[in-house]
Amino acid sequence: MFRAQAVGAAPALLIVAVTWVSAWRQGRLAVDEFDEFAELVEAAVDPYGLDLANAPGVPCEGRLTAAESMEITRVLRKGT
Repeated sequence: MFRAQAVGAAPALLIVAVTWVSAWRQGRLAVDEFDEFAELVEAAVDPYGLDLANAPGVPCEGRLTAAESMEITRVLRKGT
């Protein structure tokens, strides 16, 4: 009786394994595409970093740092 159940479960285990591998692969591909999109957005915003910092009065020289970016966010959100 248990042997029959084990034989009946084998196709289900195969389906689970194939589904899991497929989902894992699609997830990795999605992450790779998101990384490329993030780089594209960053490249589009970089030339305007100084203008973005100077508009609300945040002092900035050269490239934006994480601290300057957080200050810009704080000023634009009015401290919230």
